[in-house]
Amino acid sequence: MSFEEVIGQTKIKKKLSFFLENYNVNGIIPPLMFVGQKGDGKTFLCRAFKEKLINPETGKPKKFIEINCSTLKTVNQLVERVIIPHMGGGTEFVTLFLDEASELPIGITNAFLTMLNPNPNHRNNFNYNGIDITIDLRYTTFLFASSEVQKMFISLRDRLEELHLEGYTNHQLSQIVARNLDGVDIEQEVLDDIATVLRGNARAAQKYGFKVASRIASRNKKKFTFDDWLQLRKDLEIMPLGLEETEIKILKLLREWGALTLTNLSCKTGLTKSALQKGMENYLMKLGLIEIGEDGRVITQLGINALKEVSDFKQELKRL
Repeated sequence: MSFEEVIGQTKIKKKLSFFLENYNVNGIIPPLMFVGQKGDGKTFLCRAFKEKLINPETGKPKKFIEINCSTLKTVNQLVERVIIPHMGGGTEFVTLFLDEASELPIGITNAFLTMLNPNPNHRNNFNYNGIDITIDLRYTTFLFASSEVQKMFISLRDRLEELHLEGYTNHQLSQIVARNLDGVDIEQEVLDDIATVLRGNARAAQKYGFKVASRIASRNKKKFTFDDWLQLRKDLEIMPLGLEETEIKILKLLREWGALTLTNLSCKTGLTKSALQKGMENYLMKLGLIEIGEDGRVITQLGINALKEVSDFKQELKRL
């Protein structure tokens, strides 16, 4: 089954098509877990998928309920805010999407362990305050998503089919940008250059499409040229590779000192170790701009080249 609205993610689309073929026969989708970094398109994929889950009674997509798990604190909230009003106690055709699943508290996690216990009938009874609620996968499709799946209770993960999102190529990112530029005349060369600053992130690609569209609209133009892109980069201080100033500072410190431990780097940048590891180092290491040696973090030749590219670009922007 086609997912033309979804750019990239070939492997996941094949798996979803497989599940949909089974669904069209027996009406059952196993509980799915979409795993990927923030901005990779987990929510977009889930929303595309739910459109193909047809209610056999109406011929239209099943009712779709989207919940951010950080808003659920107790089993009482799960039952009274979700199951009873939206799932009819488990007897209505519903697709339930639970985003940020790593935020589920232990009580609700245990409830899902009961609801999703695998068995040949694909149904379980869940007792809440003396009331028996039937959870039947022929009625309810469970979709979970998380960027920190390692935080989830392993027994719940074992009940879910994990779908790990792939990274995006620059060409795929340029396609995502283009899809948000309806009616704008823009050359592929410009789209390709935009893709280089998106940090491999689909959500960023969507946002940049909006930025370009806004700039075009504000200047009453139809065409967005390379010069327009350079001017936008100057106005928004968009550096090569999409590097942030703090990341550039880290690269400069490592070039100056040769090697720094995480503690030393934290002291010199004023950032916590956690902020460095989660917010800065991941991207720098992903691009191979830094690496971890025996004496700590060190800049690579690619990192040195990136600093030169940043310096050259800043000089070029001054001439605009």
